[in-house]
Amino acid sequence: MGKSRLLWRFIGLVSVIGTIILITGFIYAVKSVVFPSGGFVQEVVEERSFLGNEDSVEIVALGDSLTVGFGDSTGKGYVKGVQEKLSQNIEVPVYVVANFAQNGFTTSQIDADLDNRQGIQEAIRGADIILMTAGGNDLFQMGEEIEPSVFKERIPNAQSNLKRIFEKINSLNPNARVYYIGLYNPYIEYKDIRGTSLAVQDWNSAVFEVVEPYDNVTFVPTFDLFQQNIDRFLSSDNYHLNDEGYARVATRLTMLME
Repeated sequence: MGKSRLLWRFIGLVSVIGTIILITGFIYAVKSVVFPSGGFVQEVVEERSFLGNEDSVEIVALGDSLTVGFGDSTGKGYVKGVQEKLSQNIEVPVYVVANFAQNGFTTSQIDADLDNRQGIQEAIRGADIILMTAGGNDLFQMGEEIEPSVFKERIPNAQSNLKRIFEKINSLNPNARVYYIGLYNPYIEYKDIRGTSLAVQDWNSAVFEVVEPYDNVTFVPTFDLFQQNIDRFLSSDNYHLNDEGYARVATRLTMLME
């Protein structure tokens, strides 16, 4: 009988301790929900609020034929693709205010446009998002022999031009979110020519050095998107992207924005 009484006392004591632990845990959980502390929750809210805290989202695009959308039979390119995807996922209207990209533009031409083209500075000042491709026409020139060593020699000058471009954009609108779309390698399946991927990666690294100091600029990698089966994503000129290729870029951009 004595052993039985001790056993029941022990069980009762364990039950009381367990109840206290459960109540304490419940109170802490409620407190953490109602009065959250720490930076993690706040950072998530801040990141998510960018695309929903305005009456609309205005996009301005700059660059070369990839931002024009050359090769896309639908005419969308990645710029219109981003607009459509964002419009589906956020509650405010998304507008492409202007696309200043031009086929064949080099970094020096984009840089000159920022100083001389009518309306471009005003558009940048009012933009929420700025999309840009640049550098492909500096490294690769259609019709010339594919020579990776020559591509690499052209990187420093193009990098200097790109640095001026970002300085001008930032001075016009330091609050805009700027997305630079990195280069892919259209020659990756040319097995008899080696070094093209290294040249493209050298360029992407040079761009990353330029954008790294800016908190509002994001380098968007695309090399991995087209590293396998690139023929599936290229247009008939075997250089520019096709409909499916641009759609993949738009999907990646939208994921980064959200």
